[in-house]
Amino acid sequence: MTIEQMNQYRKRKGYTTAMISKQSGIPVGTLQKIFCGQTQNPRLATRRALENALAELDRQSAPNGWGEITYDKPVDHKVMERKLQEASLYGAPDQAARFLGPHSIKDYLALPDSERFELIDGEFYAMAAPSVRHQELAALIWQAFSTRIRRKKEKCRAFIAPIDVQLDEDEWTMVQPDIVVVCKPEEKLTPERIVGAPDLIVEILSPATAKRDQTVKYRKYEQAGVREYWLVDPDKERILVYQMKEDRIDTAIYSFRDRIPVGIYDGKCSIDFAAIADQLYSG
Repeated sequence: MTIEQMNQYRKRKGYTTAMISKQSGIPVGTLQKIFCGQTQNPRLATRRALENALAELDRQSAPNGWGEITYDKPVDHKVMERKLQEASLYGAPDQAARFLGPHSIKDYLALPDSERFELIDGEFYAMAAPSVRHQELAALIWQAFSTRIRRKKEKCRAFIAPIDVQLDEDEWTMVQPDIVVVCKPEEKLTPERIVGAPDLIVEILSPATAKRDQTVKYRKYEQAGVREYWLVDPDKERILVYQMKEDRIDTAIYSFRDRIPVGIYDGKCSIDFAAIADQLYSG
């Protein structure tokens, strides 16, 4: 659930800030700042406490002990398909498939293989099948990172989509970035997925996903604690790099002919994009 969703829900249910404060342990003044928008990005622990408080208030008020928020309710796939068709989302996967929500990771895992979505703050976002060029570029970038990591004998691991990333370590977000680099694999890798924020993420822009990658996922990666984010634009042949530090975000733009320093290695490692471009266009 996003803060906006929680605010709308608590208003509809008639839950006051005092009630939520008592249940969550968060001071009333802090809650007021969050719900009025003065505090725009509360800590993950605070968001979790709010979600748990709303769920507990629902359980207390419901006759059967359970409330309106049913976090483990499976997705009705027939309704999903009809809603998608009605919203004309097929062929326009940059739009959010927002219905029957909020969704949890249980809903995400219940999706059939034929339905490709990412889950961000409880909302499904449709995913388009990548083009051949997109896949080739992703493979070459992944190979470049993997080669550099092996040569440096680093503990980091590089992965290529599809791989699930449970970004916030909660039940409301599961994304599939094009390439991810994880530098503490012993802490974040499970047999099923990556749990927590990768150190570096690369997304390759396409007409279907560019807006989401540049806005929704950029904000989500920043909030989750991703240290470095690359946006690769094949059409304009450029790479926008965000280095997300504690007190600021540094940005740089590179071309497909540049050697790009990797920020998480303090510039001691770089990716030769000219070599990647030569292989990409050689066929």
